[in-house]
Amino acid sequence: MPAGNQPVVFHSAVLAYVDAEARARFASLMQSRDDIVWISNEGAGVLPDTRAQLETLGIEPDGRFVLSVDGQAVALTGPHGQSYVGIAVIP
Repeated sequence: MPAGNQPVVFHSAVLAYVDAEARARFASLMQSRDDIVWISNEGAGVLPDTRAQLETLGIEPDGRFVLSVDGQAVALTGPHGQSYVGIAVIP
C-alpha cells in the first residue's frame, strides 16, 4: 500500500459461502487490525454480531443486507444495492 493511503477491505454477499467458523475468524482478524477500515455488506445473520446489534436497536432486517463499518452496523441495504436506510449506531 503506498504511503498516505487508507487500506480498506470491502466485501458484499461473499461470507455466506464459507462456514460460520471461517466467518468468525475473518471478522476477528478484521477487527484486530487498527490500520484497516473494514466495510461489509452481508445478510443479517452472516456475521457473528450483526443480528444482535439489530435486535438491540429493535430493527428487523426484512431480508435486507446490513452494511457495517469495522463490525458496526450502519445501514440496511437492498441485496443488489437498490436501497439504503441508515440506522442509529450503537455507542
